[in-house]
Amino acid sequence: MEHWYQGYSRPGTRVYSDFVGCIRSGDLLEAVILDTAHVERGNVLCEVIGQGIDSGIHKSITYVSVLTASEADLLAWAVPNLGAPGGIHLCKGDARDEDLSGAEAFLQAVDCWRLRDRSKLDATWNRHLRQEDAEGMPRQRAGAATWVGP
Repeated sequence: MEHWYQGYSRPGTRVYSDFVGCIRSGDLLEAVILDTAHVERGNVLCEVIGQGIDSGIHKSITYVSVLTASEADLLAWAVPNLGAPGGIHLCKGDARDEDLSGAEAFLQAVDCWRLRDRSKLDATWNRHLRQEDAEGMPRQRAGAATWVGP
């Protein structure tokens, strides 16, 4: 499955369940990362290492190991922050509406992601993120200051 889930477009519970239900340990997950001002900073490519529920806020966590990112500064931030015990919360809706304060560990709200096929990736993953055809690209979120996604 290389289709994008775009929570900010409010696709509905069934679509969310179909996407999340496919995620397994060992899968590659590509996620669009927002900063604290809700501006898209770039993409990270992670390996899923598990899933759980944060006991502080009772929201789902996808535990990941960050493999690479579209920008060097994003990678430097993502490795220590998104790795366990922190993780990613895959939002049903818009990540800008999620309140993750009170979480036991750092959680990054992510509303745009896709699973990647290992056989379709190569060593130039970072350089080719923005060169995909228009059909494979997620649409820009309403109100976004910039578009840094693939």
